[in-house]
Amino acid sequence: MPEIMRLAFKYKLRPTRKQEQAMRNFSGCCRFAYNALLAQEKEEYQEYLEELESRLCWGEALSKDEVKALCVKPKLNQYTFNYALKKLKEEYPFLKEYCHSQVLQQKVMDLYEAFKKFFKGNGGYPKFKKRHSDDGFRYPQGFKVEEDNGRIFLPKIGYVRYRNSRKIEGIPKNVTVRQEADGWYASIQCEFELNNH
Repeated sequence: MPEIMRLAFKYKLRPTRKQEQAMRNFSGCCRFAYNALLAQEKEEYQEYLEELESRLCWGEALSKDEVKALCVKPKLNQYTFNYALKKLKEEYPFLKEYCHSQVLQQKVMDLYEAFKKFFKGNGGYPKFKKRHSDDGFRYPQGFKVEEDNGRIFLPKIGYVRYRNSRKIEGIPKNVTVRQEADGWYASIQCEFELNNH
């Protein structure tokens, strides 16, 4: 059975001013959604820790199962995060207006994964995203790469030209768009089979 590998191909984008503004809007919306949901979760986690401390300080007679349940934060659920994003979009309509829904969902998925790592003891508590150091977004699907024309289609942004510095190999699976010091870049993650012959 062939082994499946993933490899990223990075290209410098050549967006128009309008496209660049749209990319900045996408990044800002993603950062806003991530930080808003992180603030909500942080508040809930703080309340949970205070309740735990209060019950332990008052020396309530708790069974072993109750102590165990109290000492482990309730399992995070991906759907809870998606629901929280839905409510956030209702409260802040600009998120719908200026950003693609899949891009926001991907950013919320990043937050969910960060919390999963934290509660498993594999990482620190998630940190708030800062402007300029965290300017980027990801499409899991819906984008199209036209290598012959040197352009990539990004939903809700349009066809963006890129410097075709090397040929893409494999099947494009997702694309991450990120701003760096010298401009915007697209990193296209591709999947291909390794033939072990």
